[in-house]
Amino acid sequence: MRRCDPLLLQAPPLRGLESRYVEMILISDPRKRQLVQYARAEGSLKLKGDSNKAGPAIEKFLAPLRNILGKSDTRYLDISFGADWCAAFVYYLVMKAGYQLNVKPFKNKRGTFGLVGIWLEWGAVENKFRGRSYEPEPGDLVLYDRLLSDSELDHIGIVLENNGTYLLTAEGNVNNMTGLFERDKNNKIRGYVSL
Repeated sequence: MRRCDPLLLQAPPLRGLESRYVEMILISDPRKRQLVQYARAEGSLKLKGDSNKAGPAIEKFLAPLRNILGKSDTRYLDISFGADWCAAFVYYLVMKAGYQLNVKPFKNKRGTFGLVGIWLEWGAVENKFRGRSYEPEPGDLVLYDRLLSDSELDHIGIVLENNGTYLLTAEGNVNNMTGLFERDKNNKIRGYVSL
């Protein structure tokens, strides 16, 4: 595949259909292209969980985690039982785009890709984690500290566009819904995972 002209990469961000067209040209990895397309579509649906952070609208995100979590806590086998699901949203879309990641990436640890911290740890082990100063590309994952709560590593999303001072992202479990968000590039970003 041809390399992109560096001047094109520095061009000011476009809006609307032109932006998506240029974005798709610039993403050379077909899985990343798919990830961006799927994430934009799912985020646009504004799917909402029920009061338990479960329910039919978001079960497709939670389902890949249920069997593995159900081995240690049978409550997870009940589809009416939910949990924070931003990382499950990301995992579902990453898998749908064609990446092959075991839901439990570390054999000797309990955590799954349903936890933001596991994405960070896996990214570090696989040399895919990038610090806050990295300029993310569409299809990279963005990890946050204290974005939605007072906890470190409390949220994760998928970068759709990097517009200089802010990102356009697709995220799950923001007020228990999927959505597209403009997020400032600030100290709430822990870093990125570049798949």
